[in-house]
Formats: sequence, structure tokens, C-alpha cells
Amino acid sequence: KIGKSAVQGEEIGGVEITNREIRLAQISSNKANQWILNKFFIHPVNLPEDSSVLDNSEKLGEELSLALQKSKITTPNAAIAIPVTSAIIRVVTAPLMKDEELQKAIETNSLWENLVQLTDNLDEYSIFHQVINRSEKENTMDILFVASKLADINNYTSIIKSSSLNPVIIDVKCFALKSAVDQINQILKKSEDVNLTAVLEFGLDENYLMILYDNNPIITDIFL
Repeated sequence: KIGKSAVQGEEIGGVEITNREIRLAQISSNKANQWILNKFFIHPVNLPEDSSVLDNSEKLGEELSLALQKSKITTPNAAIAIPVTSAIIRVVTAPLMKDEELQKAIETNSLWENLVQLTDNLDEYSIFHQVINRSEKENTMDILFVASKLADINNYTSIIKSSSLNPVIIDVKCFALKSAVDQINQILKKSEDVNLTAVLEFGLDENYLMILYDNNPIITDIFL
């Protein structure tokens, strides 16, 4: 994914596509480098309940174009939220390594092949990782592992591009939600809420519980 710095100072549109509705938001950054919500719009989509977004990409591309017209979203830059069901999110425990050793293990694919049992080849995934804890005492470290299928990402970006939008940020929805919590804290000028341990979202397409561990969204239980 591309970070906020790549679109700093520009307007950006948030896009979430489900089989029930399309959600759009247009935001801009102020002088304090905070995101400000300018527009928000929900466009209902008439698809069967058991249908998937990726199986109806052509129709949803048309619906997205219509939604953009109705919402009067003007920016071509789009941040896409892909569903949690399109990602594999795990915390894995590995032997304690320095950053250089960790990077070398990742480059050879040996780390993920040993720690994460994926059904498909690693080359078919876009993988993000972050060390969230190191224990000198136990000689181990905890790594946040997030993998999204490249095919799913490409299909979502194709829908976006078919509506003449330029996808500049792609994020799994639970991480986008975590970023929103961080932004609220920043705007309110308050430190991270140490009492916040979980976020439960009820949606039309999926319901899920996001657990925050050391302020990282690492576990998601999905209730369809």
C-alpha cells in the first residue's frame, strides 16, 4: 500500500465496495496535516445477498461511476478498503532476530514458509509484516503477518480504474478502521487510549471483532 505522505496536501476519496452498497468519502488534509471529511455518500447496490463483489465487477464498476456522479466526488485519487475476508491476518512467533537477519529470511521466503502455512504460493500474495514484540528473556519475537491475494487486489483496483479513479492507497478494512481511531485521537489532541482494547463493527456485508494488541489490530473474528 502507499502511505499518506504520497498524497499529502491533496484531496483523496475513500471507497468501500460491498455487495449491498458503495460507500464514498472525500477528505483533504489541513495545515496541521490532519484529514478533514468534506463529503460522505452511500449508494445502495441491488445484488443478491449471497453474491460476491469480485463476481460482479462489471456491474459494480457501473454502479461506482453512478455513485461518483451522485456524490459529486471530485478527486481522482482513491483509497480502497478491501474486506477482512480477503486477507490473512496472524501473529506468528519466531526466533529472536535482528532486523537485518529478519529481512534476509523474508527475502528468501524461508521465514513465512516455516511460520505460516498458506495454501497457495507466496508469490500470489501481497505481504505486510511488522515486529510487534521482542522478548530477550524467551529469545523470541512476535510478528504481525498480513497477506492479501494479488488477484483480489487487482480485481478491486480494476473496478476502481473502470470509473476513472486512481487507486493510491489499498488497505485491509480493519487497519483502515484502526487508522481512523488514531486520527480521531490526533484531532482531539489526546494520547492513545490505553483503555481501548477492541472494536466491534456491525455491517451489511460482514461483522467482525478487531482486537488491539499493543495498539495493533492483529486478530479479527468474522461473523457473517
